[in-house]
Amino acid sequence: MNKEEIKKELIKRYRYIYENAIYILAPLIKEIDNPYVGINKKVIYLHDLPSDIAYLLEEFLLTDKLMEETTYYDFIEEKKRDSEYLISVKEGLSLLDKKNRETFPSLREELTAFNVFQMIRKYISDQCCDLENKEKKLLVLDEYFRISRYSNDSNVWLSGAELEVSDINRGIKIQSGIIKRNIDVYKRNRLDNGIGINNFIDIISNNKFFLSEEEKAQIYFSYHDEIPWYSVISCEDNNDNIDNILPCHSTFYIVENQIFVNNDNYYMLCPNCGHIVKIKKELLTKSSMTKIQERSQEDKDLFRKMILYSELFNLDKKNGFKILKK
Repeated sequence: MNKEEIKKELIKRYRYIYENAIYILAPLIKEIDNPYVGINKKVIYLHDLPSDIAYLLEEFLLTDKLMEETTYYDFIEEKKRDSEYLISVKEGLSLLDKKNRETFPSLREELTAFNVFQMIRKYISDQCCDLENKEKKLLVLDEYFRISRYSNDSNVWLSGAELEVSDINRGIKIQSGIIKRNIDVYKRNRLDNGIGINNFIDIISNNKFFLSEEEKAQIYFSYHDEIPWYSVISCEDNNDNIDNILPCHSTFYIVENQIFVNNDNYYMLCPNCGHIVKIKKELLTKSSMTKIQERSQEDKDLFRKMILYSELFNLDKKNGFKILKK
């Protein structure tokens, strides 16, 4: 494979793990007796992958064969047609739901690709021999982690599996959805070196930040119905005669929670002059339009308030006063 082919394979494998995380992880969720003496309440844990499955997943993520040619791809596709396996998936999801119902909303957990990459990273970290190749494999795993960490804002994740100081200092939120695991049941065979060095590992490990932010954004927005943080609009006349403020022709970012709606038309105040700018629906998503409509329905006078706020904002700008944020 050349560099472009490897990039396509990396993205394809990430997508596959993202889309199949519940099939990989749900059967590993178990309810067990509390390990602490004197506490009778059962606890729910996500157990580790069996070593033989972890080995197949390591190959899946790091081989220079096509994804569809890997043993793990055949394995999980067959399991998705296995009625008994699907029952174990359903049981695992039911246990997860039970655990989340008993947990504060901010601490609720989910099954993600990030969980899978963590497990395989631990498996590779336990490799005892061929240490140079082991380090290269961990560098490739970091690229999968960086795709998972992409967020819809102006922050750029430098961290792979482990948080770098720069990411912590910028206050970027830590990836959530990591479920506690039970004490390790499976240990890697000391003689198992896993997959050997290949072109896929070599090229990615020698090119830190292998994927661009634009490529990671494309992956993110293919799964998230959100307005991209970098969406901009120009302050131009909306032709609706809503306000008496002339447009300043500046450009600004579209911010979902600052958009309001009237008669199925969407607007936002220009942050530079206060002019009410009409936003084309093509720039919004179905999910964002639904949220904006719900917010407007909660306050029937919101549109009128925004017209008055627009006038006040413009007057204060002209007079050099600072207006409090709404």
